[in-house]
Amino acid sequence: MAQEAPSDPDPRLTAAEVRISELDTELETARRHIVDLTAALESNREIGAAIGVVMATREVDSEAAFDLLRQASQARHTKLRDVAREVVTTRRLVVAPEAPPNGRARAVPGPPPQPGER
Repeated sequence: MAQEAPSDPDPRLTAAEVRISELDTELETARRHIVDLTAALESNREIGAAIGVVMATREVDSEAAFDLLRQASQARHTKLRDVAREVVTTRRLVVAPEAPPNGRARAVPGPPPQPGER
């Protein structure tokens, strides 16, 4: 009995395999996006909380509070989310990460004292 030559694969099977591979790639991309978005959401929450702390401690509006956080981030060469995390933890906004020669860290100035305060 003569052997038959192997038949060509079914084109539908080949198309399905290609599509499965494409879907695997799309799924992996979606998973990476989920991780990135989750991290961004957490950072956003921390930044929002830090804005609230700065608003309360400096008696400024949200825009000014964000500007102070941004300025501290730039001055310290630190990511905004890291500055925000520190502000939420310490309830202080410090601009310089290290103490200057006089030994005192430079904090962002707060509001002027009210009459009768010191």
